[in-house]
Amino acid sequence: MVLQRQTSANGCELPDQANGIASNRVTFLAAEDFAPEFDSSLSALRWWGAYSDGFADCQGNNADAFEVRYYADEGGRPGPLIGGPFSQLSGTLTVNSPVATGILLFGVLPEYEFVAVHNPISVNGGQCYWVEISNALLDCAWFWETTGEGNGRSMQDGPTPNGYDAFDVRQSDLAFCVNFGITDGITCLPVTPDNNDCVTSLTITDGDTPFDSTNCTTDGPSEQTCNFSGDNEIKYDLWFDYIATCSSTLTVRLCASTFDTRLAVYTGSNCPPLGAPLACDDDRCGNPANRSLVSLAVTLDQTLKIRVGSAAETWGVGQLTITCGQPPVGSCCTANGTPGCSEASCRDEVCACDPFCCLNEWDEGCAVENQLIPGCDARSLCASLCGESECCFPHGTPGCADIACETAICACDPLCCTENWDFNCAVRNSRIPGCEAPTLCAQACSNPCPNRPDLNGNARVDLGEVSWLIGCMQGPTSTGNGASCMCSDYDGDGDVDLKDCAGQQVLYSGP
Repeated sequence: MVLQRQTSANGCELPDQANGIASNRVTFLAAEDFAPEFDSSLSALRWWGAYSDGFADCQGNNADAFEVRYYADEGGRPGPLIGGPFSQLSGTLTVNSPVATGILLFGVLPEYEFVAVHNPISVNGGQCYWVEISNALLDCAWFWETTGEGNGRSMQDGPTPNGYDAFDVRQSDLAFCVNFGITDGITCLPVTPDNNDCVTSLTITDGDTPFDSTNCTTDGPSEQTCNFSGDNEIKYDLWFDYIATCSSTLTVRLCASTFDTRLAVYTGSNCPPLGAPLACDDDRCGNPANRSLVSLAVTLDQTLKIRVGSAAETWGVGQLTITCGQPPVGSCCTANGTPGCSEASCRDEVCACDPFCCLNEWDEGCAVENQLIPGCDARSLCASLCGESECCFPHGTPGCADIACETAICACDPLCCTENWDFNCAVRNSRIPGCEAPTLCAQACSNPCPNRPDLNGNARVDLGEVSWLIGCMQGPTSTGNGASCMCSDYDGDGDVDLKDCAGQQVLYSGP
């Protein structure tokens, strides 16, 4: 059966002379979806393509080796094989000699038309199917030409084809005809969110917005100003419109999402967005490390478009969190989930070293250990504030210098890291017995009195030492005090008692 050139109304998606997708069975396989209008017998195909060796047309350098396969649809991609492989080499596919159409693709490569026949297969009207056409040639690549018709979706498996999966989607249809009418009434598309496309953005406001990017396509541009380790793509994107509710700092977070995210914020509501993003990010949430967060200055009623996507071949459930005008809160010594922190002097010092901490989020890198800019964290720059003192001695800030010891004690008594490293954390815990440094950090507290009699290391004997002694004193003849309490055993009789109070008074030098 020979096909005559047809229109899209009765079986064709005609070539657009704009591009082509490689399908050579070695590194790539391409497939296009279609839906018959009625129950039919499929036995003939027409398609268009071009050849290239990387420099010029290489048609005729090798004999063509076309193969055609047909698949049932399975969730928007090729599923079970229902016909073929029909092969030119095995004689189960008869293909005419390529016919040059006289059109040059890109002004360089000739466009060729192909017609083929094979044994008939039955297809059902109103049902989605996929046709795969490939051509394996030595030193010559064959490209299946694209079309401006169809549903804006095809598949390309590879490199090194291993079966079509959800991430093999290409946003171009492929030009072909079959020997019966096909319909646009059946989309052959998986279910996607309404705001999969920029033009159908979802309007949101401050707070949490859940989303699911599964099966999303990519319709936003790569962003040259958002260089994520050499990769500028924001894949499988969702779109949101937002009007600023403040004239202050806007923070947009994807930190509660379940996959490797990327994020960009644009000015205006245009599609595609006008200009480069105002802000973009890949991995700055901190925990987990591959989630995204940006902060930027906004004015009241400013219109923004937010683009949420993926860093790689991944998608899933997430949460978009927007805060506008939230002041710095929380200790500089712990991650607090907001830009900046409450202690101004420490905040200014850390942010001068790493601006991210005030522009985006005061995360673990800003508070405890900065992996991106070593030393630009509160623990390094604000030592007196952030507990950079011995774990075995009380002080008025959360945490202590020995991370392992701090972790063990704070897991036992969280107040030691959220409030301050007091006597309970350093010496003897009256809140939660056993949750103190001498018990949990024996090695760290093996020399409990390095500064005796100046126990808190502030260059004088003052109320700090008095508090220490009072906390350790259990009575005039008590025994069994912990090792750190022995720092207050000034008379050396093995316990902290009233005699040590007298010794303390002699040493006292003022507040």
